[in-house]
Amino acid sequence: MALRKPLLAALAVLAAVALFLVWKGDKVVDRILDLRYGGVPALPSLAKPRDLQEANLQDLDYVARLLDYDRSFNDESRVEFTRRLARLRENAATLSRGALLMGISKAVAIADNPHTSVERGFWRAYLNSAPVRFEWFAEGLHVVRAREDVAELLGRRVVAIDGMSPELIVRDASKYFGGPQEHGRVSSLLVMESPEALHTLYPAAPGDRLVLSLDDGSGNVVRVQLPAVNAREAPPVVRPGRLLSPQSEFAEGRQVWKGVLDQAIPVSLRDPSRNLFAERLGEDTMYLHLWSIRSDSRGRMDDQIRAALAPRAQWRRIVIDLRFDTGGDYPDLLQAMKELPSHLAADGKAVVIMDNTTFSAAIITAALVKHFVGAQRTVIVGERPRDRLVFWAEGNQMTLPNSRIDVNISTGMHDWARGCRDLLRCHWPNIWYGSIGVGTVEPDVKVSWSFADYRRGVDTVLERAKLQ
Repeated sequence: MALRKPLLAALAVLAAVALFLVWKGDKVVDRILDLRYGGVPALPSLAKPRDLQEANLQDLDYVARLLDYDRSFNDESRVEFTRRLARLRENAATLSRGALLMGISKAVAIADNPHTSVERGFWRAYLNSAPVRFEWFAEGLHVVRAREDVAELLGRRVVAIDGMSPELIVRDASKYFGGPQEHGRVSSLLVMESPEALHTLYPAAPGDRLVLSLDDGSGNVVRVQLPAVNAREAPPVVRPGRLLSPQSEFAEGRQVWKGVLDQAIPVSLRDPSRNLFAERLGEDTMYLHLWSIRSDSRGRMDDQIRAALAPRAQWRRIVIDLRFDTGGDYPDLLQAMKELPSHLAADGKAVVIMDNTTFSAAIITAALVKHFVGAQRTVIVGERPRDRLVFWAEGNQMTLPNSRIDVNISTGMHDWARGCRDLLRCHWPNIWYGSIGVGTVEPDVKVSWSFADYRRGVDTVLERAKLQ
């Protein structure tokens, strides 16, 4: 046992040396990283379950093995995770797929790491939902999309859901998602839109309808009841921000849904199907909206950014919008971020926009801009992102054998506050790229999108960013 830690350290060093020697896209590197950070528990040979209880117990036995692979749990959370699964086992005979989903989500959330989670799409696939969708604005929660028969509710501010304020529901629903309060605020929309989920959280709330108190903007509050939509008939979960843009693909099928915006689409909501949207704002400002940190059919993200900046040798302002971006692969744009200072005039600035949906590699991108451009020439505008600068990510998914619920596994630590240097814990590419630490990505200018501006096609946050 005494030799175990030194041996593990030596193996880690050897692996890091191998990584150093064969980096730059070599398949050997991918294999090394997969061996280090990949892997899922092997599915045992299982007999076909005889009933609901046996099916649920098989799923719970399998998800219990998350602790053998996910490294984000500490000693205390490992104990609580096991305790929560034990409670689910006691009720295995009566757990519906929705109840199983929420129970496992709550158990996994104890890791307090947003990457260690149940895949979001299952909330819509396994639970009923209302014929409306919500989004947060500076003034509060608003209806931004609605089925045609209730389209008159579009734009109204949500005062209460089942008699409870949205803020109260955020507080209570956050325990199903873990992480900082920004992650809970965004993720809790999945609960607020589902009568079934709200009934699980608050047994007195009806599970077959949503009771809303809505402000029409003039101070008049009306109360409406919306019958629930069966999960099989509801549109799927879409990625953050897409509900705001009429140019998004909503996969609503034959049902007709409507949104708030029609013609007046702000530049920040254009072409959400592209990973990078670029547009010149005036003579000396280039706007880059990174909807996703990934290369795509249009080329490497590095090359796309270079091409967008090419029309001018140096810019007075480069605005990098990371709202609604849930991440990807930050090495795909690392080189472009290194080159960013060369595209700025001597008195130029990089302006980074974030909000509560900014996540994972998008947060890393904000850190990279601040690191390479420098804190003095970088201005961060908007809201705090959805996760901390120290988090666990990477890993694969485990799929439960009967419910088919996907659980995300986190195996590599990131520390973009101080820099990651621990070979046994840190994601090795972060060490290879220089163990970058920027202290904080707290907004220098705090501002949220006003719904009054949004409905007339004006982006409050971008307008403020253009003044920096």
